[in-house]
Amino acid sequence: MGGEKSEEVWMEIQVGDFEEYERALEEFERGKKFLLEYGESIGLEKSADRLLDAQIEMFEELYSTYAINMAPARCVKPKELVRFRLEICLMKDKCPKAVENFISLCKGDKSRKGTGNQSVKLHYKGTMFHRVEEALIQGGDITRGDGSGGESIFGGKFNDEKSALKVKHDEAGIVGMANSGKNSNTSQFYITFKALPQLDGKHVVIGKVQQHSMDHLIRMLLNLNSEKVKARISDCGTL
Repeated sequence: MGGEKSEEVWMEIQVGDFEEYERALEEFERGKKFLLEYGESIGLEKSADRLLDAQIEMFEELYSTYAINMAPARCVKPKELVRFRLEICLMKDKCPKAVENFISLCKGDKSRKGTGNQSVKLHYKGTMFHRVEEALIQGGDITRGDGSGGESIFGGKFNDEKSALKVKHDEAGIVGMANSGKNSNTSQFYITFKALPQLDGKHVVIGKVQQHSMDHLIRMLLNLNSEKVKARISDCGTL
């Protein structure tokens, strides 16, 4: 893909068991509140951050004694979910409209009218990758999050750009627009984990993961190792 006029964007992709992580965070907040109210009176610190190892071991027993009817709690903050930063080089010369759409969705600088007087930001940030396979990862459904939706900044779908249809899926890291058929591009996109020649000519290829980010792409694939482990775009923007 050398020689083309390009633009660059970045995505921070968070990987993990989100349900378990959110549950653990709720338990930690509950534990902090318990310590703040009762910690000193039962021989512990008021702050979870100041607990000694021995006090951490005591916490569970004391909590079960003094908080009989309360939901589970913990005094150790759960480990942060792993994040991978991908930098993507976009081929503006081959598909200016698709690249304009992708960049804007990374920046979140466009909105559409929602219900009432509310506006809805068109943004990849916070969206899930609804399709995770050994061959590719697909996301960008900014309307429904499950692969059944999507919206472009142009209002609906936009046409394929012929030059970008000619780009081969001949390696890992290819970034293309997912579609439901000819001329049906919205916001959904995919990133390949290997060569996928069966996609050639069927999808607008908009760019490629930069070489220095390929290690992150491979590590991300290795972390997507169970049905409970999901991936989402925690942040994104332009370089």
